[in-house]
Amino acid sequence: MSKITNEFRREWEDWRKLLGALAESSSSILICPDQWHIKFIEEEQDGVEVLKISLPFPICFYSVPEKQKNNGTHLSGKKMAIFIDGTFELIIANDSAQLRNISSLAAFYRIRSGEGGNKSLELADAYHFDFFKEDVKKSSPHPIFHAQRSIRLTATGGFKETLAQKTVTSKVDITEVTVEDKGELFDLGSFRIPTPQMDLLNLGAAIAGNQLVGSGNSAQWNHFNKLLSNLHDPHNDLHSIQIPNGHNAKIFTPPRKHLADWYSFP
Repeated sequence: MSKITNEFRREWEDWRKLLGALAESSSSILICPDQWHIKFIEEEQDGVEVLKISLPFPICFYSVPEKQKNNGTHLSGKKMAIFIDGTFELIIANDSAQLRNISSLAAFYRIRSGEGGNKSLELADAYHFDFFKEDVKKSSPHPIFHAQRSIRLTATGGFKETLAQKTVTSKVDITEVTVEDKGELFDLGSFRIPTPQMDLLNLGAAIAGNQLVGSGNSAQWNHFNKLLSNLHDPHNDLHSIQIPNGHNAKIFTPPRKHLADWYSFP
């Protein structure tokens, strides 16, 4: 197990540093646990070694410039806080790893100013990302990797914990996190949007590309390209996913599942 955990820690730090550089270049703040605070739980299930990986608190991109819908330019003075979280479950055999399950979520909040200079977060949008591995013959059609619009209210406590981290309290001035009734936003939460493999690492990269890379900014593009290249490393078996029994979707065949293959680069 130590080889796998060490490999994950190394990849995590490379990923975290690149995200941090992109956040800093866009005058944003990245609140993210380092490699030594990741939780690793080892179990044996039906004679198989399983490694479960999770975070002590969700990651937050704080004070991120909000972009216009039509052209992607930043809206003057409009800032967001974007939270992401996720888990990994790996099968371990002969010092190699294969993903058995992944889940992740993203929640987008607008930073609002209130009376007395207090600030709060207002929910704007949210998604969770799943890996469908149930019996195909006993379910309705599901994209293997997919997103659904939804907010899991149990996650908001974790968001508050993120903002309370002592290392960032001097930079983060949020006093309230609210989750208002957004029924009209999530009425079609059952619709599954096909995606590439959106585990937590790929989700963080996608958020960075969408929110932190400016139009025509070659330095930011280079950081983003490096981020995707690291995740697409063919020698990294942490991104090899176990194909469930009875499944034959072609997305399991690279490069379809890799986030890097969904982008064109300048």
